Amino acid sequence: EWDEEKEIDWMLLDYPVHDAFRHYMKELNHIYLTYSALWNDYCEDGFEWIDCHLEEKCVYSFIRKNKEQTLIAVFNFSDKCTDYTFKIDDAEKLHLLIDTDEQRFGGNASADSVVTVRNGNVLLSLSPFSGRLYMTEQKQN
Repeated sequence: EWDEEKEIDWMLLDYPVHDAFRHYMKELNHIYLTYSALWNDYCEDGFEWIDCHLEEKCVYSFIRKNKEQTLIAVFNFSDKCTDYTFKIDDAEKLHLLIDTDEQRFGGNASADSVVTVRNGNVLLSLSPFSGRLYMTEQKQN
């Protein structure tokens, strides 16, 4: 609990789980500042659901975009590892920006840093209770 009367409990960073979370938050803040597609909150075409109807699997995915970037966020809110397939147009590859289950954040996943899109289809294996953010590499015309 936050208490403005005393100093923050910095000694908590001596515990690996707290230090890993600090690294995760630092990386997440860096990503937010770096990728302007995440700031596009009030533009009608800045957000698009890829899939919000997999309630039984608890998997949700969406696109954040602007003129310069297209980002894809995929979340698995279940306690099971899940294979997840979705369709995306105009992308050739997905480059992983962050995976909440990375070892440096206290997880144990080693997701592929680049995912190839085949005929518009993407197949991912999602760790339990995890999220990933990808940047698309557009097809060359």
